[in-house]
Amino acid sequence: MVGGYLENGMTEQALHGFRNMWREDMKPNEFTFSTILTAAPVLPPSQFHAQAIKAGYESSPKVGTALLTEDVNKVRMES
Repeated sequence: MVGGYLENGMTEQALHGFRNMWREDMKPNEFTFSTILTAAPVLPPSQFHAQAIKAGYESSPKVGTALLTEDVNKVRMES
């Protein structure tokens, strides 16, 4: 659902859905994390990075790639 919201430009709804998953004790999977991370720079990436670590996805190639991509995009925007 988070990915569907983001694909349709509904960033706030995606963020709300992601937060609700945590509130309802539904652990987002690595695909949800990588999807939400690709929404940067609209969303604060450090918050999602910390949550990915808490969820145990710090070694996930999919999440790691999304984090790296986000970092590169941030550097590009700053320069």
